[in-house]
Amino acid sequence: MIKKVIFYILAFILGTAIWVILGIVNPKLGESVGSIFMSMYLLVAYYDFMNSPIARQKVLHNKKVESATLYGWVTGKHKGYYQLENKIFQGGAKKEFLDNLRLIRYQLLKLGKEDAKLLQAHLKVLDKNESYMEFFLKVIASLVVGLFLWYVKSSIFTGTTTDHFEELVDSVTYGFFVLITIASLIGNNLEYCYKTRILIELLDSIEDEEYL
Repeated sequence: MIKKVIFYILAFILGTAIWVILGIVNPKLGESVGSIFMSMYLLVAYYDFMNSPIARQKVLHNKKVESATLYGWVTGKHKGYYQLENKIFQGGAKKEFLDNLRLIRYQLLKLGKEDAKLLQAHLKVLDKNESYMEFFLKVIASLVVGLFLWYVKSSIFTGTTTDHFEELVDSVTYGFFVLITIASLIGNNLEYCYKTRILIELLDSIEDEEYL
């Protein structure tokens, strides 16, 4: 996370420096390069955020904490689920897709019927929180970045570059913005929630007499 922040800071400083230097030598060229740079910079940052697991991590709260009461535990942010999660996903992965699913299913069988049913109840609640929270955050992020992008492009570069060039840059920028948004919102329903959902489906597939 820190490395990414440093990368974006350095990229912004370097890009702005090139923009300013070119603007001194040739104002039109400088503004054209600046317009392209701002579009690319914001789109890359937006893509990186929309495809990061930050929302999922905020929902899971996998910290080991102790609560004095059951009420404090059930209403608290941290459930301590990570210990059981690590137990289920322990061991190396296989090359074959189905072999990995068999390994996960076997770990669930080892939990026993009662523990598996309790885990299933937790996962169903977690699944809803993961989906809704991440979707909500991404929609808000899309609106904020979209408005900011429009403000930057309209307030800084309108009238400083040729109209046709700026229209082309804006069209490409907003086109990619829409594609990133759609792809991220669709991917939200599977990619980042896959772990929780595959556990739920595997638990549903297990008959009571199969538990070890």
